Amino acid sequence: MLADLQYGDLTMSKHYPEMDALSIQKIVIIKNMMENDPMYLDDDDCPYGYEVVEKLRNIIELPAATVYLEDDLEELDNLDEIDFEIETKKLFRDIKRFKQTLSQDDTSEQVQTFRTMVTLIEKMIESQERASGIKQFNAFSALVMDSMDRYLTPTQKTEFLESLEVTLDRS
Repeated sequence: MLADLQYGDLTMSKHYPEMDALSIQKIVIIKNMMENDPMYLDDDDCPYGYEVVEKLRNIIELPAATVYLEDDLEELDNLDEIDFEIETKKLFRDIKRFKQTLSQDDTSEQVQTFRTMVTLIEKMIESQERASGIKQFNAFSALVMDSMDRYLTPTQKTEFLESLEVTLDRS
């Protein structure tokens, strides 16, 4: 009965399917999960079938990717504010969505898109590795500086930093 309803059919009378606050809350929870983890519905543990996942994607529209102009990029002085892991997941999601819009008849377009996806995925992996390295380096630096402040006198700290600078200049 409900399957026969067409959204574009203007001759039908209005129909209001049964809906309760719990149903709406479930959709809101799924939307929040998708915003925090763009791959939420693609996870192997996702209990929803393909049809349900596609319908959820159609009704839960996440914000489109923002295109930044050069002036906008200058405002990003502090790279610590960017979560590269989340951005990588969002980019991967956008690529998958774009792939689904391709025509099955145009194999050359599909091959080119596949090559582009492989290249972008390689770059994403490099970015994730780099981001992970940056986080680890920042944590290590903070630990070293804190230890130096606690255990070294100002003179010893200066001597250590000068020695470190000389060592790094040699490499």
